[in-house]
Amino acid sequence: MEKDPALYREELESVVKQLSANNIIAKIKGEGISQFVYAKCDDRTVELSQDKDGIWVEFWLGDSENPKNAMTISSYHEALKEVLSWLMM
Repeated sequence: MEKDPALYREELESVVKQLSANNIIAKIKGEGISQFVYAKCDDRTVELSQDKDGIWVEFWLGDSENPKNAMTISSYHEALKEVLSWLMM
């Protein structure tokens, strides 16, 4: 069953709000169910989206062509912990 785009947008907006509260530049990119959160702090970036198995997170450093790490995390709460840890290093 496909996720309701409006509900998905609300979840992403909540993530952006929580990241922004930690002085991290965060915004939603993409359209519909292809939307994702892009967050940046200094030379570290993260892309966070939902996939069928949970929350997909890619961790980037500088201008690298490939992520330094990528993982599926079971919830937005746990994903935010990982994201904040990476971005605040």
